Amino acid sequence: LSVPIPKVSGQRNGMALVRKGQQQGHNNLPVNIYQCLDAYSETELLDGDNKWACPHCKTKRKATKRLMISRLPLVLIVHLKRFSTIGHFREKLETNVLVPTQKLYMQNYVTAGAQQSTVYNLYAVANHFGTLSSGHYTASVFNGLRDQWNYFDDTRVSLIPETQVATPAAYLLFFVQAQG
Repeated sequence: LSVPIPKVSGQRNGMALVRKGQQQGHNNLPVNIYQCLDAYSETELLDGDNKWACPHCKTKRKATKRLMISRLPLVLIVHLKRFSTIGHFREKLETNVLVPTQKLYMQNYVTAGAQQSTVYNLYAVANHFGTLSSGHYTASVFNGLRDQWNYFDDTRVSLIPETQVATPAAYLLFFVQAQG
């Protein structure tokens, strides 16, 4: 899934308030992964130049569209859209996306009748440091045998606490479906 990072208009009780339908002009307040998933699956009005072309009557009609997942994979990869275009300008979004390492609940994003588990656990994060034109990649990966997180940076491997796994540099999130 390639999910947008929504614009936030402020905070209430420590939670970011998302402006519906707006992904431009970020102010770097933190958002959680569910706000990104909500923005991905938000109902979109198809009207004006963007009307839906009906395959039966061959006319363009006003309609709504909502993206939902019909079948969840064993491994769920979430791409955070960190690059934003505003007119001719492009920017990298440094917004911190809060991500649970255990129990990401996907039931709100799956079509009705899904029979498999909708719960996921994070097992890896690919980070991008830098700009749109250059940068450096690192990774945080969970070692299930030792129950610890490892941080990979070129030839160095170090242990990191679970609280440092998802940072504002997180670019790709790798989840595995929880069993049972």
